[in-house]
Amino acid sequence: MAIPVLFIMCLSLLGIAYACWSETLYLNGSVQTGELDWELRPMFTCLDTPGTRDWNGDCSWEMWQTDKDVGGPTTVVPSDSDEDGDWDTLTVTLNNTYPWYFEQIGFHVRNDGTIPLHFENVTIDGQLVSSGQTIFLDLTEDGKPDVKIMYGDSIGTQLHPGGILEISFWILVLQDAPEGATLTFTMKLLAVQYNESIWPITMPP
Repeated sequence: MAIPVLFIMCLSLLGIAYACWSETLYLNGSVQTGELDWELRPMFTCLDTPGTRDWNGDCSWEMWQTDKDVGGPTTVVPSDSDEDGDWDTLTVTLNNTYPWYFEQIGFHVRNDGTIPLHFENVTIDGQLVSSGQTIFLDLTEDGKPDVKIMYGDSIGTQLHPGGILEISFWILVLQDAPEGATLTFTMKLLAVQYNESIWPITMPP
């Protein structure tokens, strides 16, 4: 009789052990990332518009308005180089110009993403340009510079979501520009998230 009783007691102990309850807690979550995005706004301006007198300049960037309406008009055409739905590139075409003809191009950019950004650099016809730097371009590929360009001071500027920044650059046609030529170049900005910039933080005015 002792063995069956012992067997029953063992089964009872095992039954108690296997009867312990358990439950698993499942956690479901989602993470939404921000968006780094900016666009050129349709507010492009030129100093020389149809019906206005030309501006001239010299190598020291002294400018003055003449009493002649000879050059121009300048055209500024935006495009979307990376096909993300936003304009990011400007193509500038100078028409009917002559040596020492001066032009100023103005435009606006808007941060339409959700992350503050910095404008890190700009390229003009493939040349990397810093703020306030003057570059020379041979647009007719004859071995002589046709224009010199000075870019504004937007490099390193921090722009918050929804913010708009105005940028401008100057163009001077040089003595070696050939007669009858149409001078065209492209300009593109690069922006990075605010904590990845190599430049000191500056804020738009």
